[in-house]
Amino acid sequence: MRAAFDRELTELQARLVELGAMVQTQLDHALAVLVTGDPDAIQDVVGGDQQINQLRSAPTRRSPRAWRPWPTGCRPRASPRW
Repeated sequence: MRAAFDRELTELQARLVELGAMVQTQLDHALAVLVTGDPDAIQDVVGGDQQINQLRSAPTRRSPRAWRPWPTGCRPRASPRW
Protein backbone atom coordinates (compact mmCIF):
# COMPACT_ATOMS: atom_id res chain seq x y z
CA MET A 1 0.00 0.00 0.00
CA ARG A 2 2.86 2.37 0.82
CA ALA A 3 4.51 1.78 -2.57
CA ALA A 4 1.26 2.58 -4.40
CA PHE A 5 0.83 5.75 -2.34
CA ASP A 6 4.40 6.85 -3.07
CA ARG A 7 3.94 6.16 -6.78
CA GLU A 8 0.73 8.19 -6.93
CA LEU A 9 2.32 11.00 -4.94
CA THR A 10 5.22 11.09 -7.41
CA GLU A 11 2.77 11.21 -10.32
CA LEU A 12 0.86 14.05 -8.68
CA GLN A 13 4.07 15.98 -8.08
CA ALA A 14 5.09 15.57 -11.73
CA ARG A 15 1.65 16.76 -12.83
CA LEU A 16 1.88 19.83 -10.60
CA VAL A 17 5.34 20.68 -11.91
CA GLU A 18 4.06 20.35 -15.48
CA LEU A 19 1.06 22.54 -14.73
CA GLY A 20 3.24 25.14 -13.01
CA ALA A 21 5.58 25.32 -16.00
CA MET A 22 2.62 25.73 -18.36
CA VAL A 23 1.20 28.54 -16.23
CA GLN A 24 4.57 30.33 -16.12
CA THR A 25 4.94 30.09 -19.89
CA GLN A 26 1.36 31.27 -20.38
CA LEU A 27 1.88 34.22 -18.04
CA ASP A 28 5.04 35.28 -19.89
CA HIS A 29 3.16 35.03 -23.19
CA ALA A 30 0.18 37.00 -21.84
CA LEU A 31 2.43 39.80 -20.59
CA ALA A 32 4.19 40.01 -23.96
CA VAL A 33 0.83 40.18 -25.74
CA LEU A 34 -0.32 42.89 -23.34
CA VAL A 35 2.66 45.01 -24.38
CA THR A 36 2.19 44.45 -28.12
CA GLY A 37 -1.62 44.44 -28.23
CA ASP A 38 -1.65 41.95 -31.12
CA PRO A 39 -5.26 40.71 -31.51
CA ASP A 40 -4.20 37.38 -33.05
CA ALA A 41 -1.80 36.71 -30.19
CA ILE A 42 -4.61 37.45 -27.72
CA GLN A 43 -6.53 34.49 -29.14
CA ASP A 44 -3.46 32.31 -28.60
CA VAL A 45 -3.42 33.37 -24.94
CA VAL A 46 -7.09 32.48 -24.55
CA GLY A 47 -6.48 29.08 -26.17
CA GLY A 48 -3.56 28.44 -23.82
CA ASP A 49 -5.74 29.27 -20.84
CA GLN A 50 -8.30 26.73 -21.97
CA GLN A 51 -5.60 24.07 -22.30
CA ILE A 52 -4.39 24.79 -18.75
CA ASN A 53 -7.94 24.66 -17.41
CA GLN A 54 -8.50 21.27 -19.03
CA LEU A 55 -5.31 19.87 -17.54
CA ARG A 56 -6.11 21.33 -14.14
CA SER A 57 -9.57 19.79 -14.08
CA ALA A 58 -8.60 16.45 -15.65
CA PRO A 59 -9.54 13.57 -13.38
CA THR A 60 -6.77 11.76 -11.59
CA ARG A 61 -6.40 8.02 -11.71
CA ARG A 62 -8.16 7.55 -8.38
CA SER A 63 -11.17 9.34 -7.06
CA PRO A 64 -10.59 11.38 -3.89
CA ARG A 65 -13.24 9.20 -2.23
CA ALA A 66 -10.95 6.20 -2.67
CA TRP A 67 -8.37 7.74 -0.36
CA ARG A 68 -8.49 7.00 3.30
CA PRO A 69 -7.13 9.93 5.25
CA TRP A 70 -5.64 7.63 7.90
CA PRO A 71 -4.76 3.95 7.80
CA THR A 72 -7.13 1.77 9.76
CA GLY A 73 -6.31 1.88 13.45
CA CYS A 74 -4.03 4.92 13.13
CA ARG A 75 -6.59 7.71 13.31
CA PRO A 76 -5.42 10.48 15.65
CA ARG A 77 -7.57 11.33 18.61
CA ALA A 78 -9.57 14.55 18.56
CA SER A 79 -8.07 15.57 21.89
CA PRO A 80 -5.07 14.14 23.69
CA ARG A 81 -5.64 12.00 26.73
CA TRP A 82 -3.62 13.41 29.60
